[in-house]
Amino acid sequence: MFRYVFFLALIFLFPFIGQSQVKVGEQAPHIEITSWIKNVPEIKDLKNKFIVIDFWATWCAPCLETVPHINNLVAKNISNKNLVFLAMTDEKEEKVNWLLKRVQFSAAVVTDVSRQTFDDFNVKFIPLCVMIDDTGIVRWVGNPGELSNEIIQGIREEKPVPLSPEKKTLMVAKEVDELYASLTTKYATYINDKDLKEYFSMTLSMFSRNPSSFLNKSNSSYNEMIISNGLPHSLAALFDVSESQIILPEKFSKTYISYCYKSEKKTAAKQVSNVILDELNLKPVVTDSLIEVFQFEVSDQELLRKFAPSGLSTAQVGHSSWSKSYIGIDHEKFDKLVKLVEDKFQKPVFLKQNNIFEDKMSITVKVEHEEDLIQSLASYGIKAIVVKKKMPVYHFKERN
Repeated sequence: MFRYVFFLALIFLFPFIGQSQVKVGEQAPHIEITSWIKNVPEIKDLKNKFIVIDFWATWCAPCLETVPHINNLVAKNISNKNLVFLAMTDEKEEKVNWLLKRVQFSAAVVTDVSRQTFDDFNVKFIPLCVMIDDTGIVRWVGNPGELSNEIIQGIREEKPVPLSPEKKTLMVAKEVDELYASLTTKYATYINDKDLKEYFSMTLSMFSRNPSSFLNKSNSSYNEMIISNGLPHSLAALFDVSESQIILPEKFSKTYISYCYKSEKKTAAKQVSNVILDELNLKPVVTDSLIEVFQFEVSDQELLRKFAPSGLSTAQVGHSSWSKSYIGIDHEKFDKLVKLVEDKFQKPVFLKQNNIFEDKMSITVKVEHEEDLIQSLASYGIKAIVVKKKMPVYHFKERN
């Protein structure tokens, strides 16, 4: 559904990222708290308490998606004084407070700007939730959305609980899983092979799984790996347009593509698209059409400037994420947010010229509905409206 999802591919390309977090049955590390920001308990001492730690970040859309679930668990356990819910981030207090104006948390919101707790718990991915019993032993680790009140009460009452949450994923045919696992391993090997200078391989399928990708390009090389991405979506990324501007023959409209492309001779996205279109025997016919677009313009530059890295962000590397209800970027160029908005709403985004849009920013917006997006952007000093504009539409035809 979205343009680039890096994390799954990175696990295969860089194995150290996949180190496991703190394990069930281990003694929990010390919990370092820099600041208690919201819902501060009367007694902050965590000794001999049952503790639920929800590791999150303001830019992490999947984290924000699970907040209502955690809020519900807090409400169900409001009378349990020996149970503490902590929503822990490593970000600046000012940045967290800005988000808290728009997202309601019931857990105690805390920061650890030293990242000591994140490191000691070996948190490699968020959202991540950990429950610790009153003797300091880790009893449950998993996605916060999978933590149930039954699990919490089972731990409090010293009843057996699963060592890890059941995976609530869609069942995919074994053959499909094996295909994509094999492709991922093969393509990752080719990407990492420094002696392999030129390579292209492509596979089409009618079956999907969670997409993953890796992209590393420069003026002298282009290395890209795509696994199980929708063909319309991949072409939209390569032509740098919204998916709504891509029209394919019916037989390709629900096709999923996987490919590996390496080159030190052809290093532009257009050249990648040409190789793919040659394989598919397709050619683009471009027409201008009047379509609905989002128009973004800066309404308060001084306010928006606060969300540049020198303002609220402490990130050294960029992050972006999305969920059903949120899109977030941290230390990323505004263009990354634009691409995610286009993917979510299937509308192109037109930016009114302003140099600030070239800056890296930290922004989180709600996107359940178009009105949510418009209101969220307004809180950052960006005016968003829906207008009609003539935009190029790519109609792909089969070659004779």
